[in-house]
Amino acid sequence: MRMNISGFDILLIVIVYFVLAYIIAGWFSEVASEKGYSSPKYFWICFFMGLVGQLLVIALPDCGCKRNTSTLGMVENRTKDKAATLEIGDKIELDYCTLTLDDVGVDKEIRTGSSQYGAYFYQESENGDPFYYIHGTFKNTGNKTVDIQHIAVQFCFDDEHNYRGEVDGVSSGYTDFITDVAPLSTVEYYIYTAVPQELLDKFAICQIQMGFTKDFDSLALDENNLPLFEYCDDIVTVKTGK
Repeated sequence: MRMNISGFDILLIVIVYFVLAYIIAGWFSEVASEKGYSSPKYFWICFFMGLVGQLLVIALPDCGCKRNTSTLGMVENRTKDKAATLEIGDKIELDYCTLTLDDVGVDKEIRTGSSQYGAYFYQESENGDPFYYIHGTFKNTGNKTVDIQHIAVQFCFDDEHNYRGEVDGVSSGYTDFITDVAPLSTVEYYIYTAVPQELLDKFAICQIQMGFTKDFDSLALDENNLPLFEYCDDIVTVKTGK
């Protein structure tokens, strides 16, 4: 008995194969992300390597609260391997910038403060949720202007609920929010994220992870819009409470 397979049949089989491979790779990419490995490389490993890639993802250890949980409460300097516990009142001192951690709070708005004319600018969340924030000062100790919105920030509440953080500076005279900070200049900053009131009422610990690149030239995000800290030169985590 001979089977006659046309060119169309072969093309259809190939298309079905790649569609199934794409779907299955997506599933295993989600599994890797849930374990704390959010890099897109796991999708492509499973897509091209099939069962071998899937077994690799299954064998990955669970990292807990997204990536870099081994550095929670630590400053990771990849050249100095220097570690320290950070809390509100401490200072982050890197080779190219310094941040004070002055206070933490909750508010419906993030405000610049009032100018000499009594006016102010503010940020509010799209869905009305309050902001959880850290406030302090940022000094650019480097030799070129930097964009502080390229600081990678992730808030992790009770090792379970993760939110990407935003960064805004406040201009001199409180006239507007800014992102660019000139060399040797110091500005006030807010690092914040919108959080449901229900979570704010019940959480015990918040770990705020910050990632810095020396040039402040980019901010890499994963498919869930959370920072990819493996692209950062320095990683800092600050532990706060209510």
